[in-house]
Parts: sequence; structure tokens; C-alpha cells
Amino acid sequence: MSGSLLYNLLLFGRVLRGLGLDVNPGRIMDLVSALDHIEIGNKPDFFYAARTLLVHERDDLELFDEAFELFWRKPAESWDLREWQDLTRRRRPTKPIVTPPPLKEGLPSTDDPDSTSKEELTVIEVTRTYSSREVLRQKDFAQMSAEESKAVKELMAHLQWKINERRTRRRHAGKGAMLDLRRTLRKSLRAGGEIFNWSYREPKWKPRPLVILADISGSMERYTRVLLHFIYGMNSALTQPVEAFVFSTR
Repeated sequence: MSGSLLYNLLLFGRVLRGLGLDVNPGRIMDLVSALDHIEIGNKPDFFYAARTLLVHERDDLELFDEAFELFWRKPAESWDLREWQDLTRRRRPTKPIVTPPPLKEGLPSTDDPDSTSKEELTVIEVTRTYSSREVLRQKDFAQMSAEESKAVKELMAHLQWKINERRTRRRHAGKGAMLDLRRTLRKSLRAGGEIFNWSYREPKWKPRPLVILADISGSMERYTRVLLHFIYGMNSALTQPVEAFVFSTR
């Protein structure tokens, strides 16, 4: 993008972020991509494109409208600092960051007469722990215990399978580019042979056939049970038939 438009877009995003709007670089990039599909010289098109992609809260609409009018002015017009100051005073407050109180070392003394009247403070410590599922996704089947193998089989049973579709030679009614003369003539009979609307056909898609070849020879003995369970779970989850063949050295 040539000129200073990209720089002004980045600067406008910083202004909105300073006013409390949730504007990040990703949304600015979406606006830059949208400029290829609108007429930039048309101010309403540019306004509504920026408003749609940069504002995600209803309460921010009024603040965005005022900031847009103040920022995107003609070069001959000068900025009035007082208007920006009034707009800044009405900016949305950011979410406060609540920090837990510091932990006190030791227990309260029983000799203190006021200790019985004080409310007990319950401190809940949250510690990030590892995910056992992530470990199982990367662990070798040969190194798993019986409990881990059972957990892996449960994970396989809940996998969401999605096989890509392929384009067939058959066509069906749709919004394709090929005319469907048979359906067009059939519809024209209702209007005395006059053709008012053309019917079209589009390619038909169907799931790809899936064929699995699995090695269950002696060297694969430690993986055979999990592999067969994997094939069985896939065959049960998919709607199209799955052909599975196993082979070994004998």
C-alpha cells in the first residue's frame, strides 16, 4: 500500500486503543484487506467498513463515530485539541487488574485477644499443571503403561473425523455454470412454454473412499492393539465405508 494511508490506519488504531476500544493489529490487518473490496474515495464505505471490523461492542459505537470524524478530516482542516481532550475524558475504562493480597507468614497467635474476632482469610492457590492428554499425544505407544493405553483408546473413541470430499462426474441442481435444459423446459410447461428462469447444474461432491493398509507383523507387535483400535474407531465414526487390510511377514 503506497502513500501514508497504512500509517494513518495504524495511528487510528492506536487512537482507538487509547480510548479503551478493543483494537488489535489483527483487526487492523482485516481492515487493510477489506480496502481492496470497497471504494476508498467514498467516505461512507470506508466508515462502515472500519466500523464493522474495529468495533465489537455496542457501547463503543458512539465513541468510534466521534473519533472517526475527528481523525479522518480533510488536510486543510486543523485539529482542535479541545475536542480530543473532551473525547479522552469519556473513554471507556479498562478492566481493573485485581491482585490477591500478600500471604502472611505464620499463623495468628492465640495470645492475641483480637485474633478470635478477626475473620479467617481463605487463600486459594492456583498452579498451572501439565495436561496428561498432551503428553499422551506425543508419547510412544511402546512406552505406555496399561492405564495410559486405556486413556489413549478413550481419546480415539471421541475423535472427530472429517474426510475431504472429491468432485464426481455427476451433477445435480444448483448454482453452477452449466445449464440444466431438462429442468428448464419442465418448468416452462407451467407457463405455457415460456422460459422465465434458467436452471443450472453444479458438480456433485462425495467423501473420498478410505482404504487403510496396516502392518501387524512381529516388529509392530507393540503397536498392533492400538492400531487396530484406531482403525475400528475410525470405521465406527465415519459415515462412508472404510476398507481396512492388515498384513504381516507370514
